Amino acid sequence: MNDPANVLLLGGVLLDRYFEVDRYPEAGQDTLIQKSYDRVGGCSLNVALTLKNLGNLPYIVNKFGNDEAGTIIEHYIESVAIPTTCMMKVPGGQTGYCLNILDRSGERTFFTYKGCEIEFSPEMIPPQLKANFAFAYITGYYLLNLQTARVVLELVQQLRPNGCQILFDPGPLVGEMDTAQLRELLLVSDWLIPNSNELAIIQKKITIGGDLLGWLLSQGAKGIAVKKGSQGVEIITRQSSFTLKGFSVDSKDTTGAGDSFAGGFIHGLANEYTLHEAAVLANACGAITTTIKGPHGVFSMDDINQLITKLEDNNS
Repeated sequence: MNDPANVLLLGGVLLDRYFEVDRYPEAGQDTLIQKSYDRVGGCSLNVALTLKNLGNLPYIVNKFGNDEAGTIIEHYIESVAIPTTCMMKVPGGQTGYCLNILDRSGERTFFTYKGCEIEFSPEMIPPQLKANFAFAYITGYYLLNLQTARVVLELVQQLRPNGCQILFDPGPLVGEMDTAQLRELLLVSDWLIPNSNELAIIQKKITIGGDLLGWLLSQGAKGIAVKKGSQGVEIITRQSSFTLKGFSVDSKDTTGAGDSFAGGFIHGLANEYTLHEAAVLANACGAITTTIKGPHGVFSMDDINQLITKLEDNNS
């Protein structure tokens, strides 16, 4: 039987290089950098730390170089006690990084350089672990490499018969994915969690002659969660659909909020929460992450429950 605590995360870890500005400039114009700093990030790490905060055991599949950025990542992973079982150092490899422009409102703009973290080898996952995952999280960033995408799809076919549910988070670069591979991944995913813009991109890429969400549900998907930032989330399944409002918090940095939502959603579903309860938990995880400078942070289930209780009291 799969351990509900065990979650496989397919997505690279990279270095986030932050530049805080008062405003994002128009094309060809200038703005002053108020502060700059580095953080270790990447979708899979942000999801992993939310899962760890909630009591799960996340296994990130990741390659990193033996360069300066790779060394920083290696030390950071050790410091936050994330298992390194499925991680691999690549001699001579270059680690990817992301320029993160953060304006005064907390909104961010990314410029990503892909490194060896988007590569994947099946032997990175020990055979004894493959039959023990309750969920596998896959980010679209990881699938921009055609070979990686092909191997990931083969892995999914091995995981699903063991009862592992697949959650696909497309990411903002989903439009760069190979269309055939995107379609294939959608068909083997149990849960899809795009934001509104990502969903629109997918609808343009995947021509099915009708409603994309209805088609996905008819093909076997359990459900779709459409993330709408501070406006909340819409959940659609074959049986029902509902919308949850966002949490009102003092937002400092929206980086990683969608990833934290994914972590909370996975935790809820893996631990047999109702779909509504899982969505509320995910919403709260995303909201609390925006109150932290950087792509992730430390919080507890008590912190999440306090935020949920506060919202319920305000709405009563």
